[in-house]
Amino acid sequence: MIRCGRAWRAQAGKSQIDMIKKALEKVMSEDMSEIWTVLNNEEKRRIIDAFVIHNFKKNQMIYAEGEEPEYLWCLLQGKVKKFKDGVGGRVQILRLIRSVQYFGYRAYFANERYNSSAAAFEPSTVGTLPMTLVKDMINNNRKLAWFFIHELSRNLGGSDTKIVNLTQKHIRGRLAEALIVLSDHYGFEDDNMTLKIYMAREDLANLSNMTTSNAIRTLSGFVAEKLITVDGRRIRILGAAAAQDFQVWLTRLALPEIPMHTTKTTRWLVVTDNQSPGGFIVCGGLVLFCGEHFDFDQNLLGFIGISYLTFKAVQVLIEMRDGLIEYLTPLDYAY
Repeated sequence: MIRCGRAWRAQAGKSQIDMIKKALEKVMSEDMSEIWTVLNNEEKRRIIDAFVIHNFKKNQMIYAEGEEPEYLWCLLQGKVKKFKDGVGGRVQILRLIRSVQYFGYRAYFANERYNSSAAAFEPSTVGTLPMTLVKDMINNNRKLAWFFIHELSRNLGGSDTKIVNLTQKHIRGRLAEALIVLSDHYGFEDDNMTLKIYMAREDLANLSNMTTSNAIRTLSGFVAEKLITVDGRRIRILGAAAAQDFQVWLTRLALPEIPMHTTKTTRWLVVTDNQSPGGFIVCGGLVLFCGEHFDFDQNLLGFIGISYLTFKAVQVLIEMRDGLIEYLTPLDYAY
C-alpha cells in the first residue's frame, strides 16, 4: 500500500514536471525565445526547477498596488491587465498582457513596491520565477542584463506614446487607439473581422481614459456610421477596417491626425481634410461651422454677423426681463 502511494506520488510529480517543461517550451518558442538563447545549461536547469504555475479566475487579482515584488510573472494562457486606481475611484488600464508575455519585474529592479495592480481578464494560467533567482543570473550573465535593459527601454517608449495619445487625442481618437491596441495584442477571430477579446464597456473606457457613458456613446456613433457592429461584448470591424488595413482605417478617426491651419489675424482654427473639399471652424474646442465646400474668407464675415445678432438678441431679452428696457427702436437695437 505504501509502495503504491509512493508510486502514485512519483507519477504525479513526473506529470507536473512534464507540464512545466511543456509550458517552458511554449515560452521559449515565442516571446522568451530570445532570453532562453542567452542562458547556459545550468541556468536553464535552475529556471525549470524554480518555475511554478498558477491558475487565476476571471477578474482575480494577481498582485496589488503596494505589495512587495517577489516574482517575475509570465502569462502562459489567457489575458491579463495592468491597472492603477486614480482620482475619484476611476481606474486606468496601463498595459494589456498577452500570451506568452512576462511582467511584474520593474518594481523589483527599482527597489520599490508595486505602483500598479494586475488582474486576469479571463481564466488565465501564469508562471512565476523568484526575482532573487533572476537577479542572481543577471549578476553572472551580461547578455541577460542587456536583455532586460532592452525590454524596459521598449516599454518606456511605449508608455511615452500612450501618454501623448491619451492627452492629445479627442474621444473618438482615444477609442480608436484602444481598438488598435486590442487588435495588436489579441488579433481577430477566424472571420478576420471580430476582435479576439470581449471587454466590458467599463474596461474599454478605462483603457481609453474616458467615462463609461462616453465609451458607450462613441461606440454607438461608430455603429451608426456603419464602421463597426457590436453584439454584447463582441466588436466586429466592417469592410476594409479589418486585418492589415485596420490600423490605417482607425487612425483616421482621430482629430489630431487631421492637419490644422491657422490665420495670422485671428485665433480661429480652420480644420480641413486633404482627402475631401470640406472643413470646419474650431474655437475653444467647439465646432462652429461645417460645410462640404468651405471657404474661410467668404464665410467668416457671415458667421460674425450672425453671431453678433444672436448675442444682441439675448442681451435685449435679458434686459427686458430685468426691466431695464421698456421701449426699443431698431436704431437702438443696432447700436
